Amino acid sequence: FPAVTDMNEAIAGYWRAIGIDVKMEQADAATFTARSRALAYDSHAFIVPTSIRQWLGVGIYNSMLAGNRGGVQLPEIDSTYGEIKATLDQKKYEELWKKLGDVTYDQYTSAPLFWVPSEVAVDPALIAGYDFPGSISSTYTHVEYITLAR
Repeated sequence: FPAVTDMNEAIAGYWRAIGIDVKMEQADAATFTARSRALAYDSHAFIVPTSIRQWLGVGIYNSMLAGNRGGVQLPEIDSTYGEIKATLDQKKYEELWKKLGDVTYDQYTSAPLFWVPSEVAVDPALIAGYDFPGSISSTYTHVEYITLAR
């Protein structure tokens, strides 16, 4: 998204204003993945564009049960997430989500900032239609649904 660089700079500015020494770093996906898998990041924050919902967000970013994706993984998160996956009792389910939310909040595992929905603009002379499913993965998907005007 065109505004991502500006948004990153703005967030860095907010953190600098409260005394955090921010050093901006760029890494291609291969480098980021290799360093993440090697647990080479220490005292880092990552701005992750995603529109992922609660269930998958915790599983992907904060649990080893779904793989290391660069978020904070803690044994208590994994055990609670495993319990959530195993229960069908609505009351227990809600209590477990509260417990997990308290752990992730107290341990600063993430700081949801804002949601910027994806938008698509097309030239109708070229594109007859695009059944765009919306922002489901922080990028454009389902391009097979694009139909040409000619």
